Parts: sequence; C-alpha cells; structure tokens
Amino acid sequence: LRPAAAGADCPGHLRGDLTVRRALEERVDLGSANGWPRPQLLKLLAEAASGEDAARLHAMAKDRAAVQAEKPPLSALLAAFPTARPPLDRLLDHLPPLAERYYSLASSALDTPGKARICFSVVSYRTAPGVGGGAPRERLGLCSSMLAAKGDELLKTGGWVKPTVRVYRRRPTGNELRLPPALSTPVVMVGPGTGVA
Repeated sequence: LRPAAAGADCPGHLRGDLTVRRALEERVDLGSANGWPRPQLLKLLAEAASGEDAARLHAMAKDRAAVQAEKPPLSALLAAFPTARPPLDRLLDHLPPLAERYYSLASSALDTPGKARICFSVVSYRTAPGVGGGAPRERLGLCSSMLAAKGDELLKTGGWVKPTVRVYRRRPTGNELRLPPALSTPVVMVGPGTGVA
C-alpha cells in the first residue's frame, strides 16, 4: 500500500511502506473513535452506494444522533449497506487514525526489573438499537479487550505461551506525578474513574 506514494496528500498515519492489512489492523480506527462515524465517512459511503442505501446513508450523515448512539463498526456499516463500496484509498483517507491508549504502570522497576505491569478494566457498554433496527449490542473496548484476551491466553496455557503486545514509552511532558523528595511528607492521592481504588 503506497497511498499517494506517501506524498503530501497522504495522511501522516498512513505514510511509509505498509500493507492494507497492517493499515486496517494498526493505523486506522474502524469504529471506536469519539464521534464515530464521522459525517465525512457517511457521505463517502453514500456517494459510493446506490438506491435506498445511498438515500439512507445521506439521511444518516445529516442526522447522526441515532447512528452515533449505536456506533456501528465499519464492518457493520458495510454489511448494512451492501452497495456502499468506496475505493480503498478514499476509504482509508476517511478513517480516523487509531488513537493511542495510555496506561499507567502498576509496578516498579526496583521490584521487577525488566517487567512492566498495568492494571486496567475491560471497557464494555451496550449500544442503542442498530442501524437496520436491530437489537442493541454489547461493545467492548478495543485495547482493553485485546489486553484481556492476551491475559486469558497466558492463563489458559499455564504460562507456556507468552503473548506479546507492542508498547511504546510516552515521552515525559513534565506534568507527570512526582512524589515529594522527603518520604515523610503526607500524600493524599485520588484516582477518580480509574477503577483501581
């Protein structure tokens, strides 16, 4: 995949040598972004569709409240509107970049050198009724459910299979938590919404 030969009109998250599979798996969001689906994507699908599919997609692009409450992934949109088949390069241009997921370490390099541990909760929610009038569905968080599946894989094999996850260290911003230099200084820590407390 070499969209626009990695030129200036190629989105930054799609630059470089990359396969279509890797772009879809690692670089673009297929349905979890805030504001999904974006009106530009619905318009693109409408332009590529025909008949009733096109009319329904145009209507959805104008009044997105219902479709945003459902947040159907791209696969569900394409299944619900079978005539909507935009060119792949235009579709990739309209898909938002996959957002970074930040997790805080729950371990110390002093206690477990060379290992990092994190605590997380699997994001789970029910959607509004479907695009085609279908029943509400349970949706899982993209990254948290992947991490949970990797943990299940490790537990099921008794540790024989060691699943891997690519991680990237976020550059410090200077706003990270810093404890006072004196260990005797009292500290009150609040983590609202973290699910760890």
